[in-house]
Order: sequence, then structure tokens, then C-alpha cells
Amino acid sequence: MEFLFEYGLFLAKSLTVLVSFIIVFVVILGSSQRAQQTSKGELEVKNVNEAVKHISQSLTRSMLNPVQQKAQEKADKKRLKQEKKNRKQQLKDDQGISARVFVLEFNGDVQASGVDALREEVSAVLSVAREEDEVIVKLESPGGVVHGYGLAASQLQRIKAKSITLTVAVDKVAASGGYCDIHFGDEWDQDIGKLRYYNGDNSMRFITNTDEQMRIESDGKVGIGTNNPDQLLHVYRATDDATLHLE
Repeated sequence: MEFLFEYGLFLAKSLTVLVSFIIVFVVILGSSQRAQQTSKGELEVKNVNEAVKHISQSLTRSMLNPVQQKAQEKADKKRLKQEKKNRKQQLKDDQGISARVFVLEFNGDVQASGVDALREEVSAVLSVAREEDEVIVKLESPGGVVHGYGLAASQLQRIKAKSITLTVAVDKVAASGGYCDIHFGDEWDQDIGKLRYYNGDNSMRFITNTDEQMRIESDGKVGIGTNNPDQLLHVYRATDDATLHLE
């Protein structure tokens, strides 16, 4: 009887500890989910023009002597006053605002986790951008899941759909084991022109009008009209009117 009592007490203590762990886990999980749901993120906007202008002014002043610096500061104040006056006059005359350039940064990872932030940034830009404006996207990516980067591409397509000029500046991309493309497209065909470096055989391929026209092999052999050059320069044309013009 005493054994059963001690066993029941041990079992009760074990259940108490287990229930305590479960409660703590549920509380932590619930807090984490609430934090994710209530987090709205933050959109940081920087005036690139002002930053560049400030750097230019600082560099200019550093190369002047004290007398020249004082004269430059006076000239800058006069210029800023005139610019402010001109802006007011433009608004008064309803001349509008000149074309603007919006710069976005996309630092990708394997899971393309930056897509949500890119979507919010694109939405913010599209809410104020006009057709005469331009959007530049600075891209750095080690590669990753196809569906994730497909969603990122769809965000850029939203910009093109608004007839706003889009430029993608590629900083770093993954190419190991695959290939790296630079596309030269237009509104009718996004990859009608292409420059491709293929890592499988370390060749450079030149595509125009969607067809490969020239290839440079890893050993330096150049093929024009053929993708398998067997000489330093191999030119091939299927018809018998092939000519080589040298001046």
C-alpha cells in the first residue's frame, strides 16, 4: 500500500513538471506568433541627391584654405536660397516636378526572404511614381529557391506594368554549377538578347534575336554560327553565300 502511495506521488510530480513545460512552451509560442502578427516592419527612405551633394560639398571645402572656405559657404547659402525660391516659383506656376529616380536594394538569400520587404518597397514607390520616373534595383544574391525568386521577379514586373523605366544593377549573383545571364529585352520580348556565361563548360555565349550567334569556349576558341568551334576562329553558315570581309 505504501508503495502504491509513493508511486502515485511520483507520478503526480512527473505530470506536474510535464504540464509546466507544456504551459511554458505554449506561452512562448503564442508570444512569438503575436509578435510576428503585430510587427509591421519599417520603410526607410533616403534622399540620395542630398547625400551625394553633401559629400561633394565636404570634399570641395576640404581642398580650400580658410578664406576660400568662408567664401564657398557664403556662395552655398546664396545658392540654396535661390534654389528654394525657384522651387516655390515652380509650384506656384504649376510646372510640376522633374523626373525622379528611386533606388531599391534587394539583398537575397537562399530562401529569398527579402521578397516581402521588396513587395512593400515596390508598393510604396508605385504609389507616388509617374511614367517619367525611373526605378533602379541594386541586386545581390547567392541564389536560392526558384519559387521565392519568381515572386521577386513578379514584383519587378509590377513596375514595368506601370510603364516606368526599370534598371537592375547586378552586384553579386550565384553562378556555380549553372549559368549567369544578362538579358537585353524590350516590352515585346524580355530575353530577345542575352549574354550567358555557362559554368558547366566555362563558355561565354552571345544570343541575339533569341538565337545563339557566337560562343567563346574555355580554351579561347571562338565559334560564329556554330556552338562547337574546332579552330581558334570557326565561322559557319548553313547556306553557300557565306563571306568573310576584311579591310
